[in-house]
Amino acid sequence: MGEHRFNRHTGYKGARMRWRCSRTHNSPSVGAVFTTTRAGNPVLVLGSYRFNRHAGYKGPRMLWRCTRAPEGCRATIITYENEIIQMPKGHNH
Repeated sequence: MGEHRFNRHTGYKGARMRWRCSRTHNSPSVGAVFTTTRAGNPVLVLGSYRFNRHAGYKGPRMLWRCTRAPEGCRATIITYENEIIQMPKGHNH
């Protein structure tokens, strides 16, 4: 993802996975968590931001949009087999 690389944190099993920036191993606030909502929908949490999976993508490549997209935020994340590969747009909030 640009100049940043993320490593899978080994402490999580099952549906939840935590990803940590390879440059800041000791910072618990940096990292991505793949989880689900109470309704069972997939969610990606990265720092203080939440992303919902875009329904138009199938297979190993996924597009995630900020939960504030209806309010105009254009931040997105692209993952491939649950690994963050690209964060092309930043948040505006």
